[in-house]
Amino acid sequence: MGTALAVHLLPGQTLDPEPAWQDWAREAGKSGRKDAVCDLDGARLVRKVRSGVTFLQAPDAAIAFGPLAANVSTAINFINTQVLSACLREGWQLCHAAAVTDGTRGLAISGLSGGGKSTSVLRMMDLPGTRFVSNDRLLVRGGTPAAALGIPKHPRINPGTILGNPRLAPMLSDARRAELLALPEDDLWALEDKHDLIIGEVYGPGRVQYAAPLTEFWVLNWTRGSEAPTALAEVDLATRPDLLGAIMKSPGPFHQHADGRFEPNGAAPVPGPFLAISAAAAALPASSTSVRKAASLLPVRSTLVAPILPEPILRRSPSPKSRAMTMPNGTAPSR
Repeated sequence: MGTALAVHLLPGQTLDPEPAWQDWAREAGKSGRKDAVCDLDGARLVRKVRSGVTFLQAPDAAIAFGPLAANVSTAINFINTQVLSACLREGWQLCHAAAVTDGTRGLAISGLSGGGKSTSVLRMMDLPGTRFVSNDRLLVRGGTPAAALGIPKHPRINPGTILGNPRLAPMLSDARRAELLALPEDDLWALEDKHDLIIGEVYGPGRVQYAAPLTEFWVLNWTRGSEAPTALAEVDLATRPDLLGAIMKSPGPFHQHADGRFEPNGAAPVPGPFLAISAAAAALPASSTSVRKAASLLPVRSTLVAPILPEPILRRSPSPKSRAMTMPNGTAPSR
């Protein structure tokens, strides 16, 4: 990863005067203001709009200041962005995905925000031997098999995910649970109220593995309110560019490229590197048994299995239609 970069935390410090902030464009499916930026000569200021925490990002400096004590998770995220940027400069690609592994095989699940990634992987954690890799951001790189790196942070989940998983029930008080269950469905769906899930406390020790092989990649592609039955379909990303929007994730305002350029505001991820990894992936043994085993735990209504890194069923079967599978209807994914 190269030379280590120290991250400096300056609680309570502020900017005076304030710079001319520019809102950072959010990804598809996201609304509201989250980040603002101000580009300097060889550096960038980033402000978290809701919390007021501010950051200075430069090739030789990473400084966070403002109300840090009240926003510990924000400070941790800033530290993780330094790891993420270092990996991106070494050729890893960033996916909007959650992931689990048994140590030999690894499954990543992508989907648009609110599509059920967290809900699905946390249900899969009920399978003995399954280990948590990532909740929202996953670094991937080609190979035989492909490799995955999770961002070293426990998941933060919304109430809908908690309410749909009996194992997570202790995360809510009885009063709060009753309050949430009384909400209209649309209000509960839209509610942003993050809760920290400590994997070791809920699932026991030894259930986290941030580096893992990546042998399957699923894309959740469904429409809320649809009555269509749950189904698994094998696809080739080269012929389904519409799915790439659910997989690719922008590195965000903190990322500085190897040539010193900061990620441009509003820039969309480039599909080429993701498709190149898919095309170079070698065939692996089929995994239909493990898919069927996990089927009863999936709370999604429609699933597309995308062979980006790679999907072994598609690459091994001379007649993909003969391998099509369906699963019983589940409940709609919770946020």
